[in-house]
Amino acid sequence: MSGLELPIGALLSLVIDQVIKTAKAVNGVLIEKEYFKTLSQYLGEIENILKELQHPHILNDCECVQQMLLFLVTDCNMADELVRKYDNCGKFYSFVFCRKIANEVQCVTRKIGTSLATLSLANSEVLYKISEKAYRLQADMQRVVFQVPQNRLLLLDRLEQIVNEQKKDSIKPSEMSRELHLLVKGKEEAVLLKHTSDEIYLNQVIDLLYHSGVPHDEEEIREHYNSLVNNIGGYALSKDFIEPEPMYICPINGSVMVNPVMLCTGSTFEKETIEAMLKEGLTSDPCNGKPLEDLNLTPNISVKQMIQSWKEQNCCLKIRRAKEILQTKSTDHSTFDAALCKLEDAIKESMICKDWIAIEGIIDFIIPLLESSGCNLKLRALQTLLQDKVVAAGGLGHIVKGLEDDSDVKMAAVNLLFELLHENKLFHHAESQEGCHWNEGFCRELKELQGTIIFLIVCISDKQYAELAKKAEEILLRLCDNDDKTIAVVASYHWYKPLVQRLSDGGPESSKVSMLKALEEMTLLDDDVKQLGKDGVISPLLKMAEGEGESKELALMILFELSSSCENKSLMVEARVVPLLTDLNFSSLPRTVIEKCAEILEKLTSSGIEFLTALEIEQIITKLVYMLQAPFTCSDIQKPTLRTILSIYKSAKTAAEKAMTTTNGVSTVLLLLDNPDNEVRELTVRLIYQFCMNKPDIIPENLLHGSRLKTLLSFLEDDNNLEMQSITSGLLAILSKSKVELTKSLVELSMLPVLLNILNNKLISAKENVLDLLSSFMDPADINMQKRVVSSEAYPVLVLILTSGSMGAKARAAALIGNLSSNSPKLTAAPPKVTGCLCFASKPVPVCKVHRGICDVKSSFCMLKANALQPLVSLFQHHDDAVTLETLRALGTLVQKGLESEGAEVLHQSKALDPMVDVLNEGVPDLLEEVVDILDKVFTFKDLADKYSLRARTPLVYLSNNKNVNENLRAKAASLLKKIQSHSQAAGSMP
Repeated sequence: MSGLELPIGALLSLVIDQVIKTAKAVNGVLIEKEYFKTLSQYLGEIENILKELQHPHILNDCECVQQMLLFLVTDCNMADELVRKYDNCGKFYSFVFCRKIANEVQCVTRKIGTSLATLSLANSEVLYKISEKAYRLQADMQRVVFQVPQNRLLLLDRLEQIVNEQKKDSIKPSEMSRELHLLVKGKEEAVLLKHTSDEIYLNQVIDLLYHSGVPHDEEEIREHYNSLVNNIGGYALSKDFIEPEPMYICPINGSVMVNPVMLCTGSTFEKETIEAMLKEGLTSDPCNGKPLEDLNLTPNISVKQMIQSWKEQNCCLKIRRAKEILQTKSTDHSTFDAALCKLEDAIKESMICKDWIAIEGIIDFIIPLLESSGCNLKLRALQTLLQDKVVAAGGLGHIVKGLEDDSDVKMAAVNLLFELLHENKLFHHAESQEGCHWNEGFCRELKELQGTIIFLIVCISDKQYAELAKKAEEILLRLCDNDDKTIAVVASYHWYKPLVQRLSDGGPESSKVSMLKALEEMTLLDDDVKQLGKDGVISPLLKMAEGEGESKELALMILFELSSSCENKSLMVEARVVPLLTDLNFSSLPRTVIEKCAEILEKLTSSGIEFLTALEIEQIITKLVYMLQAPFTCSDIQKPTLRTILSIYKSAKTAAEKAMTTTNGVSTVLLLLDNPDNEVRELTVRLIYQFCMNKPDIIPENLLHGSRLKTLLSFLEDDNNLEMQSITSGLLAILSKSKVELTKSLVELSMLPVLLNILNNKLISAKENVLDLLSSFMDPADINMQKRVVSSEAYPVLVLILTSGSMGAKARAAALIGNLSSNSPKLTAAPPKVTGCLCFASKPVPVCKVHRGICDVKSSFCMLKANALQPLVSLFQHHDDAVTLETLRALGTLVQKGLESEGAEVLHQSKALDPMVDVLNEGVPDLLEEVVDILDKVFTFKDLADKYSLRARTPLVYLSNNKNVNENLRAKAASLLKKIQSHSQAAGSMP
């Protein structure tokens, strides 16, 4: 809430509501009432002052006033926090921490007073009377002092002295008993000296200590219990309850009194009940009607002691009755459950009943019940057991088995374990608070029990029950304390928190090595890898990797395992793993360590490098190139190194190329083509391919000669590695465009059959790359090279690709067929002349419809003889621009100079002209130009022009007038239109 968002009136109303609410809450706190009551009274006075400010024209809306009101809200929130903190605390907690509580309430009171002091500065128009009230109140509040009564401080100091003297061992019962006797003696002296307040207070403390689980001497406990047994004498065990005496009953509410007090008339009542009546204005004794001359209440100690004795006798009865039932051999679980309920009720009445249960020997009957299949029975049994007696009777094993049961039994088992393993230095019962310490002997026994660790881990994993998981985790962490063996066992069940803590706590080197070896031996699943990163293992691992000794190598090996997780990669980069790896002096490290460093870098870059900066990328590549150049480098280091550079190149070409140029990395990589390890050579080829995709000139001429070229060709010949065939053919295709000698070298090495064989490969990219490479073999200017290719049976393969290849392959095959067809007129043989007389003349030799001579696939590359014409025409139906363009260029070779008439007729007969005319409507400039060129030759012939001109005229008119089309194309379209028109005019002038 901001004061700048509300008018002053609305803000003031909200603050008053907050003050009222806080005052009411503070007044309801049941411990240290005098402190909280005083604070509540102060808040009530502040409420009155604020209400007076609500009158019109009292307070102006200004920032200073708003700030004061907001300060009050903040202070009230602090008071509310105190209420939440102490509202449910018990009396004994109040006794132990009374000084702390008094100090906190005092601080809050003074803080509120300080905030109120700003009111006098808030506005000069505040009425004097209100200002005076506020000034007086804030002065009182800022000077307030809450003091703990001296008798309570003396007692507390003595108890703390005992605790300090017993820092390492549990308090001896005899020692605490002695202190209790001293308290009793002090109370008797207070009676003699008539110090009534001291007497009452000491009585309350003695009673509270005695019944709150303070350890007593076992002999004293036994004597007291035996006296109770004697007092009830032959009271029938079939009866579980001794009726209360009338004097135990409050005359007003009819219930047994908890805190009996006397009026001045001598009548005894329940304190809370009679106090309520006095507040309502009671002036006479409710029992006898006598007037109350004094309204003070005096605790009736004797009645309270008798009531306590009566309660203890009833507890004794319940215990003995339960024992009688548990001794039977009944199979009825409900009977045992009822008996345990009796014991549970007795324990709720007083913690000392657990000792009485042990005295009766009942624990020996309870522990076997933990093996029962009844969940309720187990739960009751667990809640009834006593610490030392359980362990002595071997009950830990039964409790551990309870950890695998349903949630209620599990919770009871964990709570009991928590109680068993803790010792409270002051009170000797388990609580998760200051003053407790762990029983090391019990902890040792527990972790030796089979199933303890796995069951506790299951409890920790159960996020549905947070309290159960928290206590189970606390127990397991304690079992792991300074115990490397247990930590390793816990980690094997996929809970890594103790292991990470052990690696982080700066322990001995041997311990860290032990932890790392345990991790190394585990089979880490994906979830384990992620969890280790989440638990914070990366930072301690990096510290160890920076150090020396065996832990350095092990840490790097674990980091390698962790780097497989995307989440961990980010954490590792944030933890500065890249500088660590790139700054390591590899020359002084074992080869296995260098190998792991290279593998970590590989993992970090394997699925993207978005979390790396350009500088980090350059640092990594610089280090990797150094590793490739170093004499210690072997294939196990070269492989991850090359894979890392390859990953970086795919994701960040610019930064990678810069680093490779700076470090002369390309030459270093090329040398690896001579490496004896085939995988290293394969990775090298992949990397060179990445180099060439942007900068083919980066590869020196020496790659094209000797063993290195043969290395490349070996991958082309390997039909078992189709991907490498594709990459290698792609690399050679790129290089062949700038390095003419490469084509001749490939021919000399008889690689044409190998390349044509790859065209049968199912991998599309391989086919397309080989077709690209073959374009350097099929340059129309080199007819001899074309003949070599065709004689290797390339033409049928190309025709097959026209019908079965990918779009890219079809386009490339059409281009290659066009290259061959362009030379057909030069290679066509003239038909032999007819000799002899007409009767005996030799039979005419069939000639090609287009080339008018003797054609053949191998001799003249004739498209018709190769049966390529119809597959080419069918390519138009794909409507793929690249395929259509190469198809038009290939078909255009049929109407090249000198072949126009025959070629045009063949195109017409093969139904190629209709789809060409359709292309005129598609608007792609390159395609339009090719189509117009072909139609210009075809429409030279009137009969063909007449057949297609009607459909062609409209798009040609559009082209000739479209200013968005290049001028050359417009001119060609206009010329073609004139040709069509001239045919029409000629037809019109004929008779």
